[in-house]
Amino acid sequence: QMIRHYYYNQQLKKFILGFSNVFAGMQVYGGLDGAGAPIQMEVPVRYGSTDRVTAALAAGNTQNKLHTIPMMSCYMTGLELSPERLHGVNQTDRRTYLDQGGVFPTDVKTIKRVMAIPYNMQMELAIYASNTDQLFQIIEQILMLFDYDLQLQFNDAPFDWTKISKLYLRGISNEENYPMGSDRRAIIWTLQFELPIWMSP
Repeated sequence: QMIRHYYYNQQLKKFILGFSNVFAGMQVYGGLDGAGAPIQMEVPVRYGSTDRVTAALAAGNTQNKLHTIPMMSCYMTGLELSPERLHGVNQTDRRTYLDQGGVFPTDVKTIKRVMAIPYNMQMELAIYASNTDQLFQIIEQILMLFDYDLQLQFNDAPFDWTKISKLYLRGISNEENYPMGSDRRAIIWTLQFELPIWMSP
């Protein structure tokens, strides 16, 4: 049977933005300015695969390729169904509630929710730095966030059962290149994450 309807609610984009916001605003120490005050440099987060960002960095960081290090990039590397979190197919849930100041039973309302479909999203965070000191500053700030997991909340809707999820750090790997000639050294560490999500019909 052909799909004859269109439905798009930007759900994957919402989860990717929620993931990248975990690391937004991170800073590294960049030495002292002329007055002796410490310089804090913010580390930007961009969306893109590691190989594309690395290629842009290797291309010379011209005015057309505004990638400067230190920086981070995130990318969705996989998505798989999570049947162990499934509570039935096409199941619905009814909740009744009374708004504050409402009168019973006139103002009682009923909300009907369709069971969301559980998926596990695999995310990758790549950290790019030109020296190990800045890299270790970024890594240490990230590792302190994960006491096994990190809870994420995507909205404040009281009846949205998909608004809270947990982010798990699953692995860390590193890569370091030593370029020929006068090319700039680049150190790349990659962190793998798993984010259980719900796709709501």
